[in-house]
Amino acid sequence: MNQIDKNYLKVHELQQASLPYDKELTTLIVSLESSMHKIIDDMSIADPNLVEDLMQEGRLSVCKALAGYVPNENTSFYTFAYQCIRNGMLDYLRKQNSKKNIVISQAVPLDNINENEIEDPHISLEDAFDNNSKIEKLMSVLDDTQKKIVSMLIEDYSYDQMAKVLNKNTKYIDNSIQKIKKICKSI
Repeated sequence: MNQIDKNYLKVHELQQASLPYDKELTTLIVSLESSMHKIIDDMSIADPNLVEDLMQEGRLSVCKALAGYVPNENTSFYTFAYQCIRNGMLDYLRKQNSKKNIVISQAVPLDNINENEIEDPHISLEDAFDNNSKIEKLMSVLDDTQKKIVSMLIEDYSYDQMAKVLNKNTKYIDNSIQKIKKICKSI
């Protein structure tokens, strides 16, 4: 029986007896850290921040392994914990990669906009037109959703509030406001 399995047995015995096992758990986690580094090295991860995040995930995976391990003749705790650590780190990397594209996947495409047409986000809607006749012209060319957005802007709704009322995401609201500003400029 290797040292990691011996450390596991100490933690398991204390757990069963409902005794504190913080020190023994720390010893168990520390004894598995060289395995965590090996897994990270095998993944060719060089970013020190990501390495630390993966080490934290590995430590959490040890606790999950401790809770999920069922002792048997075929699998040692070390083997079970190693797989839990590796799978926990891979899951973490998958989640991080999916989060990188979340903004892109929620974006609403704008039709044929070039860099000269991009509006300054700091210009208020009120500054985009200068009198009531322009407001009337604007309202006559907007669709119903855009009219609702203008009304909510006047009532000082936030993007989040507008998105909730219209059952849209905030990117849709932002894109609609940019389109409204573009229409204002052309009037």
